[in-house]
Amino acid sequence: DAEHHDDHTQTGFRAFTPVYASPEQISGAAVTTASDVYSLGVLLQDMLGGADSFAANVQFPPEAWRSQTRGPKTAENGNKKHRLQRRFVSAELGNIIAMARREEAARRYASVAQFAEDVQSYLEGRPTRAQKDSLSYRVARFVRRNKLTVGAVAIVALALVIGLAAALWQAGVARRQRDRAERRFNDVRQLSNTLLTDIAPKIERLQGSTEARRVLVNQSLKYLDSLAAESGDDAQLQSEFAAAYEKVGDLQGAPRKPNLGDFKGAIASYEKAQAIRRELLKKEPDDAEGRRLLAANLAELSTIRFWVADITGSIRESVAAQKIYEKLVAEHPGSIALRVALADTLIDQADILYNKQQFAETYPLLRSALTSLEEVRRTDSSQETEVLRLVGKAHSLLGISLSWDGKQAEGEAETTKALAICERLVQANPNDVILMQGLWVAYIRASSLYEGTNDALVESFALKALQIATETVERDPFNTQARQNLAQAHSRLAVSYSNLKRLDLAVLHAEKSLAISADLERSEPESLTHKRHMGVAYTRLGEAKYKRRDLPGALDAFKKSVESFEKVVNADAENTVSLRDIAQSCKDIGAIHDDLAKEVSGKKRQEQRETAKRYYQRALDILMQLKTQGAFAEADKNLFEKIQVAVRKLD
Repeated sequence: DAEHHDDHTQTGFRAFTPVYASPEQISGAAVTTASDVYSLGVLLQDMLGGADSFAANVQFPPEAWRSQTRGPKTAENGNKKHRLQRRFVSAELGNIIAMARREEAARRYASVAQFAEDVQSYLEGRPTRAQKDSLSYRVARFVRRNKLTVGAVAIVALALVIGLAAALWQAGVARRQRDRAERRFNDVRQLSNTLLTDIAPKIERLQGSTEARRVLVNQSLKYLDSLAAESGDDAQLQSEFAAAYEKVGDLQGAPRKPNLGDFKGAIASYEKAQAIRRELLKKEPDDAEGRRLLAANLAELSTIRFWVADITGSIRESVAAQKIYEKLVAEHPGSIALRVALADTLIDQADILYNKQQFAETYPLLRSALTSLEEVRRTDSSQETEVLRLVGKAHSLLGISLSWDGKQAEGEAETTKALAICERLVQANPNDVILMQGLWVAYIRASSLYEGTNDALVESFALKALQIATETVERDPFNTQARQNLAQAHSRLAVSYSNLKRLDLAVLHAEKSLAISADLERSEPESLTHKRHMGVAYTRLGEAKYKRRDLPGALDAFKKSVESFEKVVNADAENTVSLRDIAQSCKDIGAIHDDLAKEVSGKKRQEQRETAKRYYQRALDILMQLKTQGAFAEADKNLFEKIQVAVRKLD
């Protein structure tokens, strides 16, 4: 009976992936933690381009580099991968992998933690176990500790993430062997904490790290999805899974951080994490930390939904996060972190309402957030940079809301405060891409605020926004957020030059904005944000061509803008932002047909006038719909009156 039990355990364990299996797994010998170390070594070697990337100066025996069984890589994928990775490979890193992959299990690293420690030592320039010790070697390590490069950080981060995934995968099998469970769990926790609290934050703020983050996401998801269902009732492990999914979601498409533009994937990852966190709270409903983590999940998910133009979902998630934070702050009034998180949520909620042109509803949210943040600044300086970032964001949003609500002087005063704060933060932290993004937003909003009152300032701020976006794209061509910023900066310049009557430049920048947005839409066809940006670009192009009296060209552009906006509204009927965009474009189409009627006579004239009235009426119907939905702003009232005057003239 005991023999049968052993056979059963062994059979279950040998369900492995051959290319990552250790010699003892393949031969059927006893499996230990050393087998996991071997698998980690294979994964790290594979991520760094395979055995051919370590052609020289490896001190350990050649059998450690066994031929791989997966078959040849395609030339295209292989060359691309090697171009990215070869520059970071060194003989010493090869020695670390060689030690992990020794044929004799006893000669490998004693544990996954020891292997991870050697990789971390390599990153920090400290001596490693895998390298033969000498005085010259230690001196070289000391020097190198002060010369870490961005590439080294990214590659080691990738290796640690793949190591985490491999450790989690092996843990799913190893739980059948109870004598190894505790050791394995500790190994996983160590690697997980390294990823979530140390490596990942460094990667997400590094310029030029997009491709490295793409590899990180793909490999992490593969293993997380396969292991989540097998994690059992271990609350700590479940919580670590939720945090890992959220980190993957950030890398996929968190709008406030450099991301890959995979917003659909980001929503899916955050929803997986949210489901785990809700299940944990069912068991411990009074767990304050669990509730805080759920609120943070909801707040970030709200931002991602807003970015894909899911206004309904965005409001729902934001309100849910706000309620949780308010209860937590009431329970823990001395918590600075909770007060900052609540203020952040209020500002984001105000941003959604601003885009719905519900300006009056933004004011209490923004002023409450600013009051709380100023109190935090007076009592605690530990989060000064983050608090100032939010203060600048709130002043910027308050300024543009006041401007569009007919309070221009107050809006300009708030915008001046915002620009001073955001510029000062970037000057003090020039390589922080999140602060740079905040400054870009402030410039874009300032450009919009002065539209119609100071066209020179509209151009000046738009050019500053264009410079930030251009430099970011040049440093990291794969950064989707930066490319979106670039498209919007060109769009703002199109508005500026159109108002300045520099119409050729207006057409040029509108076409550049459209080209970037169309390219993004092709790469992410389900993104409503890209479709809306295309609609805006077509609108700018139509406005410039209309002023240039290219009526057929303007008509075509405005009709295409309506098509783009309709795709957004059809996906989310509550999206009043794009609904309003349709009304504006319909008004412009009506005006063009009205002008075309003046160039013809008889039946053709009447047809053009009837077409104009049809588009005018559609615009009026949409504006009435907005009024019914409580989203009728002062600007909408002015537009409604102008269209009514135009219709009366046609009658």
